[in-house]
Amino acid sequence: MNDLALALRFVRRSPGLAAAAIISLALGIGVSSAVFTVVEALLLKPLPFAGQEELVYATETAGADHALNAVSGPDLLDWRERAKSFRQLAGFRRTALTLTGAGPAERIDAAAIESGVFAALRVSPLRGRMLDPQDDAAGSARVAVVSERFVRTHGEQKSLVLDGQPFTVVGVMPASFRFPLDGARADLWVQPRFAPWGEMLGERALFFYEVLGRLRPGATLEQARAELETITSSIAAAHPDSHAQHAALLIPLREQLVGKDRGALLLLFCAVGLLLLIACANVGSLFLARAVARRHELSVRAALGASRGRLLRQLLTETLFLGFLGGGLGICICALSLDAVTALLPAELPRLRELHVDAGVIGFAALVSLISCAVFGSGPALLLSSASAQEALRSGGLGSPRALKLRNLLVVGEIALALALLIDATLLARSLRGAQQIDPGFSPAGLQTSI
Repeated sequence: MNDLALALRFVRRSPGLAAAAIISLALGIGVSSAVFTVVEALLLKPLPFAGQEELVYATETAGADHALNAVSGPDLLDWRERAKSFRQLAGFRRTALTLTGAGPAERIDAAAIESGVFAALRVSPLRGRMLDPQDDAAGSARVAVVSERFVRTHGEQKSLVLDGQPFTVVGVMPASFRFPLDGARADLWVQPRFAPWGEMLGERALFFYEVLGRLRPGATLEQARAELETITSSIAAAHPDSHAQHAALLIPLREQLVGKDRGALLLLFCAVGLLLLIACANVGSLFLARAVARRHELSVRAALGASRGRLLRQLLTETLFLGFLGGGLGICICALSLDAVTALLPAELPRLRELHVDAGVIGFAALVSLISCAVFGSGPALLLSSASAQEALRSGGLGSPRALKLRNLLVVGEIALALALLIDATLLARSLRGAQQIDPGFSPAGLQTSI
């Protein structure tokens, strides 16, 4: 408690230095925590489905460059009938439906989804039921499952008019359920044959589906991939006009969601880590300057009988107290900057618009604060606590050669890190500008698309 009282006294006596240290730490911790929030949500948190290690994503590639394609309805039927490594193989596709009724017409984000998708995900409805295999059969009634968010905004309804056709609402999914995971959040799920393109699902040469699968117990990803490759090769041989150079692609569902963006996220996290290092170097320089200024005071206390451990504890308490304040302010900056960070990332990344500061982010900020202050504050503290009282009193507080050497090292390191980060930021900005200026080969002005 005495050490904390001395730390508070230091903040009151040196508000400028304390504010500079707190703001430096807050900026570094806040931005790094915001990026950590994204990395945690996309790369570290498990998918919100049971047995996620069995969930796989399947589609077809086309051409010599293996460009991503989709899967036709007949192809999916062949996969499902002939592949033995899967519990479920079911197709889905994003779409949009026009809701009409009491109010003005409204475009609703939706998904055309086979019943096997719900079975593969092992989810349960909040009320009612999900789509089941009978709903996939020809001649079945038009039914829809809605989200809890849809019920909150449109009210509890037993029937809906979608694209001019009546649908019966058979179930409500909880707010925690989201599928497809990427892109805009779907609020309606209907049978694929009632989607705008549903009449063309029987065409072998028309490709609509993405496919979700769940592996059987004991089946490996390599076995399942080999099965789909064999089946797709036989389909291509039987239908060379529409399936020339077609191949199957099977990967874990998590890899499909974030695999292509993993490198960019880690690169962003590393760049922010450099920013945090610069902030810590700033704080270390401030701590060292403060320590040199207080060298005479601490030497007098040592001469009066204060032990080295007592002085070291006091200095580290002051450092950790500033780190605690900087970490708290950093969490506030993190919460305020999340929207700005997510705006820089692709909108199709899963769960990107649902980020928030949780216990993991607060723990990360606290850990970074503790490590930053312990590492960059312990150097000056050890240097000061080990100084000879007689030498310090004779030097008049100007500082030993070791202190000057450490300060110079921090300055050089800070400039080097700042220069490296500036170069990285310039290259990233240049790449982004180049990507935005790519000529698509046509004039996109005024063009729109719908699915």
